[in-house]
Amino acid sequence: MRQTISLATALMIATPTVALALDPGMIAQGQVLSGMARGYAERGYAERRGLRSRRAEPSEARTRQTCANGREMVRRGNPDPRLRYMLALCRRGGW
Repeated sequence: MRQTISLATALMIATPTVALALDPGMIAQGQVLSGMARGYAERGYAERRGLRSRRAEPSEARTRQTCANGREMVRRGNPDPRLRYMLALCRRGGW
């Protein structure tokens, strides 16, 4: 008798939980949302990849501006050793 009551109680508790887990509306919504998320991720990756390929070879104007900005930062007292290294490269390149 106890076993029957325990089994009946377990079935009453589990049935609504299983019904919620297998709701077709929720499954369909999850599929739609996962497809949308995948699309956003793929477009974002393509945009980032496109930006990198366009900036792979810096333009002369961009290089000149970067070197000018670096010289100005050194004049203002920025002690960063990477900045000094960048300015050495600018001098070597004739910028």
